[in-house]
Amino acid sequence: MFEVQVFSDPVVALVGPGGLLPNEELHLASEYDEQLVKPALFLADRVTLRSHRKDLLGNEIRDHNMASFPVPLFSRLLVMSQRRDPRELAVLDMNLNDLLSESDIGKFSEVLMRDGRPIPDALWEELVDRAEPLRLALMKHHRSRGEALTSQALEKLSLAGLIEDLPWDLTPKTRGQQIRDSEAGENAEFERAFFAMVDEVESSPSSVMLDDVISARVKKFVPAPVHIASSEVVSGAVELVQMIEGLSAVPIDEIADLRIEVDAYVAPFRSFMIEVAGNADLSSGDAAERSRSLKLAWERDVEPAVAEMRSLVASSSFRRNAVDLFATSRDALQTIGIAIGGGLATGWAGVGSLSLVGAVAPPFLAAFVGSVRGKEQARRNRAYLTYAMSRSDVVRRANKR
Repeated sequence: MFEVQVFSDPVVALVGPGGLLPNEELHLASEYDEQLVKPALFLADRVTLRSHRKDLLGNEIRDHNMASFPVPLFSRLLVMSQRRDPRELAVLDMNLNDLLSESDIGKFSEVLMRDGRPIPDALWEELVDRAEPLRLALMKHHRSRGEALTSQALEKLSLAGLIEDLPWDLTPKTRGQQIRDSEAGENAEFERAFFAMVDEVESSPSSVMLDDVISARVKKFVPAPVHIASSEVVSGAVELVQMIEGLSAVPIDEIADLRIEVDAYVAPFRSFMIEVAGNADLSSGDAAERSRSLKLAWERDVEPAVAEMRSLVASSSFRRNAVDLFATSRDALQTIGIAIGGGLATGWAGVGSLSLVGAVAPPFLAAFVGSVRGKEQARRNRAYLTYAMSRSDVVRRANKR
């Protein structure tokens, strides 16, 4: 089984280091991962995606679940009421009426600083009531962000066993871990996740594919990671796969159906693509230059193989073989002459028509055998998958959309 681990950092890839995707564009992170893994899903038998998107999703799930925790909720309400920041209110879709007045800030601050002394029930219930708009706004905010960071297509493929969609860091997202990370430093959570990902790249037992952002950063932090060279070949093979006509039109959630249709030809084509990528010059750190090298490799190595295979398929059609055979075979011409004579004598009916069928059978049988052998030879061509794709029902449906 050919397995690939794909490592992705969609937010940095989309907006650059230190950038943030606005809420209305968070879905682009999911779409980035879908496009990144789609050709890998087609090429590999199983894919594991390690994406920082999943770390961010874990944060949203944690924060959504924590929105009802009283102490952090009340503390945030007090801070927001003091700041009265219109941008913060806009992000949470709240207004000034949802905040505490100055007198309420003083009253509830005193309540929350009672040093373990019990809070009167009436004050507690009033505080809970006043914090309810913030609680609902926080839950809605984190749920919306979490949904945007969730790929329904990848979840479907995960249930089918074709992909495992994981974060960089497998450490559980708990309130306690969040507190420890904040005490360790502003970027402690990200740094732990990043170096967990680097360790996974170095120790992965399967083939590795890195997006351009991670590839550049891993090279910077780790001088000579074990899998970098091989990951460039795998990434190159995956990029070559994207050049197959028709694949780009197929939705990611139909890749599984497409694989079933062409499964017999995937492994030979995969080895072909890895060989072509391995022979291409992928040493440049520039993505555009690598893409140019792969395009040249496709034109040099793949297109001639595809042309040869298609020519072989065309020459192996039954009708073409039959015509060629009748046109060139002396025995066939003699047989046709005998058959025509018999047909004229009998009026193409009764026993005479049976004689005609019997006479014509040998060349048609030879054509049939030649066609089968030719097609089997074509199927053994490592580029045959490109022809199988053109005959695929999944691809035809996708092209009609």
